[in-house]
Amino acid sequence: MTGIAIIGATSGPGEALLKRLSGQGHRVMGIGRDAQKMAAVSDACAKAGAQIPEWMPADVTNHLGLKAALQSADIVFHCTDPRFVPQVLAALGDQTEHFIALGSTRLFTKYPDRRMKEAGEAERAALAGPVPATMLHPAMIYGDGGETNVVRIMKYLRLSPVIAMPKGGHSLIQPIYVDDVVSSLVAAWQRPEARNKSIVIAGPEPVSYADFIRSCGRAIGKSVMIIPIPLAVAFALAAVTRIVPGLPAVAKSEVKRLLEDKNFDVSDMRDILRVSPIGLDDGLQRLVMSLKKPA
Repeated sequence: MTGIAIIGATSGPGEALLKRLSGQGHRVMGIGRDAQKMAAVSDACAKAGAQIPEWMPADVTNHLGLKAALQSADIVFHCTDPRFVPQVLAALGDQTEHFIALGSTRLFTKYPDRRMKEAGEAERAALAGPVPATMLHPAMIYGDGGETNVVRIMKYLRLSPVIAMPKGGHSLIQPIYVDDVVSSLVAAWQRPEARNKSIVIAGPEPVSYADFIRSCGRAIGKSVMIIPIPLAVAFALAAVTRIVPGLPAVAKSEVKRLLEDKNFDVSDMRDILRVSPIGLDDGLQRLVMSLKKPA
């Protein structure tokens, strides 16, 4: 049986991928650092009647520990921060047949920053690495549990229907539902034509930030009022977050990216991976239903 290792298997797309593959009867080894999260994922698999995954506690920054964890893996999925891709490639075993990693559409931003550089370095390392590789660059992922951007927006909208956005939120985004990310990861493994490719994965069509916020509101039965604010005001508010303790710091480059269209061609996702992403409203409804389910 093929040995599958998933790095970052205790949260986000990595956890969702592990649960799907375990549910299909695959032999899966999860790699992570948090023993409590590992136990929780195993419990969820057991309750769902899925195969219980093996676990290997390892830190991607610990070369020897990671190398030991990957020695029996034929297929390696990297579902955590793309900046660690070079370390993972250096730790692959001789029997590894295919390396599949999540990068980021930050690679295509017009406002270069550290994360853009890391995404580029990850892609170059993977495609020039020792084994066939596939890099998947997802747009903003939602529906993957935890305090994601979408969940935070919904919590805010339950308190207030008013959101201020630079220039009214006219810029485009193309969020992707987590199940479509998982389907893309599985397809990248199972479809030979995906090897040695870099593929953008995103929702079926772009929407404006304002319409995205309105869709979040509709999903929870709330109407939304978008208040346009000048860019200078947005920069000033971002500066405040960097000096007031307790507020999440917002960099000037992040404000600029709110004005950048983040729309992508998903033809390779459809043609090579054969994955057709679901629409935003459908995905948000699935997210809301998942949040209502008991843990």
